[in-house]
Amino acid sequence: MKDKHIIPLACCALVGVMVAVSYASVPLYEWFCRVTGYGGTINTAIRDDHDEVEISEREVVIRFDANVGEGVSLDFKPEHVSIPLHIGEKVLANYVSVNPSDEPFFGMATFNVTPHRVSSYVSKIECFCFSQHKLEPGEEALMPVFFYIDPAIEEDEEMNDIHTITFSYTFFETGPWSSEAESDS
Repeated sequence: MKDKHIIPLACCALVGVMVAVSYASVPLYEWFCRVTGYGGTINTAIRDDHDEVEISEREVVIRFDANVGEGVSLDFKPEHVSIPLHIGEKVLANYVSVNPSDEPFFGMATFNVTPHRVSSYVSKIECFCFSQHKLEPGEEALMPVFFYIDPAIEEDEEMNDIHTITFSYTFFETGPWSSEAESDS
């Protein structure tokens, strides 16, 4: 009698673990990237840190890429496909999200930068990534990215060939969350 119940219980446990891991995948990915530097994880700057950054004559182009996870019904795109900037110059760029469905959208965006080797020189001051967002049906939201490229990049000879940097964001659906987290969006 006991042997009959082991396989169904094991299957139920496996399904439960798979569901838990799927809901935790975005925070786990963020943690993994921050710990390992994988996927172009960048620095988070403190606003006051930028006051002392010198702006260089060297210019790079920042490209903005927007994607949504499979099955996500969200219109998500950058306001501008690319912008030129000087090393050390702080820039505010926006992404635009629109929920075209008739249901609320709960989601979170992951981020990476390419080429990956430049990621340690990208400093975010503010970013919508790795934060939960709620968009009501038909709602449109601007999602800001405030950043700069650290002038230390100019001292790294391996970065001399960097002329274009791509910021890539992918939005995933997370499902509803607690009312405390909802008030932060």
